[in-house]
Amino acid sequence: MLDALRAALPDCGFAVSAYEPGGDVTLEVITPDGATFQFVGPTEAAVIARALPGAAEPAAPPAETAIPAAPSIFD
Repeated sequence: MLDALRAALPDCGFAVSAYEPGGDVTLEVITPDGATFQFVGPTEAAVIARALPGAAEPAAPPAETAIPAAPSIFD
């Protein structure tokens, strides 16, 4: 998820940390002008959602639909 965020906002810097086992995750966003913003939550997805409310997790790729093979003399 962080890679997608970095690709979408290449001018910003991002750092994710979780120093205490089972503790909160911190996301730091560094803007091009050097301003730093911190967001804290239980998971990486939660802090990204808190930092960028409009950013959703990438949708799962659509399941491939299998087209049945035509009958063969080898079946």
